[in-house]
Amino acid sequence: MKPTEQKKEFVRLRASGRSYQAIAEQIGVSKPTLLKWAVGLENEIKQAQGLEFQALLESYEMSKRIRLESLLKLHKRIQAEIDRRELKDIPTAKLFDLAGSLAERIRGELAGVNIPTNETGNMLEILMPDNIILPVDH
Repeated sequence: MKPTEQKKEFVRLRASGRSYQAIAEQIGVSKPTLLKWAVGLENEIKQAQGLEFQALLESYEMSKRIRLESLLKLHKRIQAEIDRRELKDIPTAKLFDLAGSLAERIRGELAGVNIPTNETGNMLEILMPDNIILPVDH
């Protein structure tokens, strides 16, 4: 491996959190040399770390979006089941509890997200109003 390639690999590995010892063994450069490189390549390492963190954050946001979509789909299915059931098999309160807990999880996923509004109000409030009255089983 050429010295230029070794330095690029060093920056990449340091940005990913690898130790100097592990990098020395992997790219065949002494630890004291790597320590000297670290001083001269500090900005490049920090920039590469920033890119690593950005990729991690983007991955988290994607995961959050996928979880939210899944929760919304499940909530919609439960609401549809509530609408079509005669509630013989599952107590009504139990279904409403499940719908309510899913609504809370969805609200948690949306914490800090700016939800658009339309002429009738906040879209989340339209989808999941807070004023649902739960029946009591007797």
